[in-house]
Amino acid sequence: MPPFNPGPTKTIEAVVKWFNTTKGFGFVAPTDGSPDVFLHAAALEQAGLPPPGEGAKIKCEVGPGKKGPQVVRVHEVDGRAGTGGGGGGGGMGAPRGPRPPRPGGGNFRDDVDMAGAVDVEGTIKWYSPEKGYGFVATSDGGKDVFVNAACLRRSGIPSVDTEQAVRASYVTTPRGREARYLRLL
Repeated sequence: MPPFNPGPTKTIEAVVKWFNTTKGFGFVAPTDGSPDVFLHAAALEQAGLPPPGEGAKIKCEVGPGKKGPQVVRVHEVDGRAGTGGGGGGGGMGAPRGPRPPRPGGGNFRDDVDMAGAVDVEGTIKWYSPEKGYGFVATSDGGKDVFVNAACLRRSGIPSVDTEQAVRASYVTTPRGREARYLRLL
């Protein structure tokens, strides 16, 4: 399947009207008064950002979507991070700031929400670079740990292979166990 080509894009500033973490989408209102724009969780995940809360300011690129204007790339979110999964806000984490360079390459964020993080060893069950996510089968017998491209970037890991041994630092979210950092073993 060919990659999605959003066509011409325009960088805008907008305010989050609402974002539902359970459904994985919401809408933003451009500050120039143009019509509301659809925001899918994939655009936030691609940027390594938590879901924003109502009223958060967002700088993003907008392009044509299947049903109207859509956020195709998120550059930054300033303001409130989401607070839960209902109809309004969602998610956890702090607003994103610039990423400092990681010694030896890669990037990391000091402001990633690590409250309640647990370390567990396991192996990569599968990971799809095209989709930007996969899962770690853990040695503790618990549910698999979700890992996405943002986690790999934060960890300074360019890619992972099936059955590769890792140590995951994860938090439990409403969707399940989610890796914040990975270390290759």
